[in-house]
Amino acid sequence: MDNLAIPIISYILLLVFLFSLIDKVRNWHAFVSKVEEYRLLPKKLVKPVNYFFILIELYLVFVFLLMKFSLLNLFIFVLLICMYTGAIAINLYRGNTLISCGCGGPLENDRLSSMLLIRNLSLILLGGSLLFLDPLHYQWADLLNAFLVSLSILLLYGVINLFSLQIKLVKRLKEKLEYFSNVKEEF
Repeated sequence: MDNLAIPIISYILLLVFLFSLIDKVRNWHAFVSKVEEYRLLPKKLVKPVNYFFILIELYLVFVFLLMKFSLLNLFIFVLLICMYTGAIAINLYRGNTLISCGCGGPLENDRLSSMLLIRNLSLILLGGSLLFLDPLHYQWADLLNAFLVSLSILLLYGVINLFSLQIKLVKRLKEKLEYFSNVKEEF
């Protein structure tokens, strides 16, 4: 088995964009609302910009599927992730954290946090590494293995993300229960 770093990285990014794209198209109105909540664009521009993002993400799905890593394609990828990251950073600076990130798919988060900046930086580094890896010719079995490994990594990320959200939810519920038990004792 040859070095599978290129197809694994490519398929991880493919799945990230594919799941995100599917979620945004299936839940179009929710996606529009999420982008509006960022308060970075006039309302008249939100839908056209969302269409643009969807087209770029669709293009990137094909780039990562076909493993066409030109400097231009990776520049488009990095620019898109930087735009998303900039929007998150601006809203973190404003204190507007009680909104969904709008990422869709397994990367979706119901609140903005600095962890999203780190996650996006990791995606940029992952995609950028494709410029420095030597492309090889792969057999279909190698590509299938790379796809399954990529899917497993993304599912593991989703499970860890969901688990951390559940822990936060339990902590919030515990705080509310303690608050109400203290209120009850006062009466």
